[in-house]
Amino acid sequence: MKVVDLVNGFAAQAAYHGAASMRILFVGDVMLGRLVNETLKSMPPTYPWGNTLPLFRASDLRIGNLECVLSDLGTVGPNSEDLSFQDRREK
Repeated sequence: MKVVDLVNGFAAQAAYHGAASMRILFVGDVMLGRLVNETLKSMPPTYPWGNTLPLFRASDLRIGNLECVLSDLGTVGPNSEDLSFQDRREK
């Protein structure tokens, strides 16, 4: 799916519901690998977003380039530990 199609779809939905405007947040690379897994063992899940979290929450649509794999399945390969983010919290 192209970003323009995604944005147009959300804009049409907002217009249908009577919204006069829509806030779209574009961000660059989002890297949740490396030390984030280890840090989140003792920090809340909002920690990686730091002082940008209010911007994310105030947006109707958020678009970014996720620089890792999000998974709670499988195992991390020997050379991909820095590029993987696995949720290991109890479910």
